[in-house]
Amino acid sequence: MGIPSLYEVLSYHEQKKEPYPEDVISLCKWIYARGWEVLSKLMVNKAPPLDEGAKSSNDWQKVRITKYLIVLH
Repeated sequence: MGIPSLYEVLSYHEQKKEPYPEDVISLCKWIYARGWEVLSKLMVNKAPPLDEGAKSSNDWQKVRITKYLIVLH
């Protein structure tokens, strides 16, 4: 998942050829650690088995994932 404001801060320092400030590095490390913590809590159970019969059914909807949203056809 992108964070546009953080990307802009990092890009700014990259373009200026400056080292990233320590507080920005700390923020990036915190976001990374927190993301893994949340993901691991969400994935406590194994995914249910796939329903193979759904593949041949005409009643299911195709899902297209774009950068910003999920569109159901």
